Amino acid sequence: MKISSHKKLGIIVIAAGNSSRLGQPKQLVEIAGINLLQKTVNIAQRLSKTSVCVLGYNADRFEMKLHLADCKILVNKNWPQGMGSSIACATKFFEKKVNAVMILLCDQYRLTKVDYDQLVEQWQTKPDKIIASQYFDKKTKMVIEGAPAIFPKRYFAALMTLKEKGARDILRKNQEQIMTVLLENAAFDLDTEDDLKILSSVYI
Repeated sequence: MKISSHKKLGIIVIAAGNSSRLGQPKQLVEIAGINLLQKTVNIAQRLSKTSVCVLGYNADRFEMKLHLADCKILVNKNWPQGMGSSIACATKFFEKKVNAVMILLCDQYRLTKVDYDQLVEQWQTKPDKIIASQYFDKKTKMVIEGAPAIFPKRYFAALMTLKEKGARDILRKNQEQIMTVLLENAAFDLDTEDDLKILSSVYI
């Protein structure tokens, strides 16, 4: 998926948390010899030459595990506040540089570049809309609209106010402005030991 030259998309990889529910850094869990953080950064760099990875907990350790080309590291000193603070940190960095930002979570381990490309394709046709993933969450038994998601510039101010929580409330308050893309792979994430068992049964 080639992004039009007049439309600049900033890619945000969120990887600042301490994985408290998992008991080990989810960023460094490996699939086929590559850690989840590197896997997501690799995809980010293929999606756009304008990408950042937000680190926080053990930032120096995680950065040493990364091979970077077009991806810039941002260290969010406020990472204990929650995911929202990392989104705000990256959005502030991109505020005057891009037309939209795309939020990637490194623990959605089954997502591929093909999945992300579907979101980018929708954004190319409707650049003023929020483009959100839609999937059925087996944990909550609900259809979810969430990450990965693309937010155009008009939502940057709201993104920069986030602290504890992610951007779900922004999605909830702007339902009429959302276009969804069905991404079944987005339903698989890594938060708990049970999630790790599911991942291990498939990949390891």
